[in-house]
Amino acid sequence: MAATYTINVTHLQGAPNFDGKENVITAVSFETTIVDGEYQQVTNNHISVEYNPESFTEFSSITEQQVVGWIEVHPAYSNIKANLDALIQNMKVPMDYGLEKPWE
Repeated sequence: MAATYTINVTHLQGAPNFDGKENVITAVSFETTIVDGEYQQVTNNHISVEYNPESFTEFSSITEQQVVGWIEVHPAYSNIKANLDALIQNMKVPMDYGLEKPWE
């Protein structure tokens, strides 16, 4: 079964006024959930958002899907997914389990 990832935007951060625009988003906080069969893991994440005056969308017109799209193409997101994959793999086949010293 292939793992599925879900992004939940939890917070938008930005500048109230910048370059003649209002409420310019500069960062996004979000949760990423991975589900792989019976295994599930959630992480909290944060990315910066680059201001681009040529593709700027007014704050009142921003959609959740647009913000999720920013997250999915951000370079950090592939690392987030790789870390989640590793956590799930370790749940399936524990390789990072604390062991007591046998000599004590």
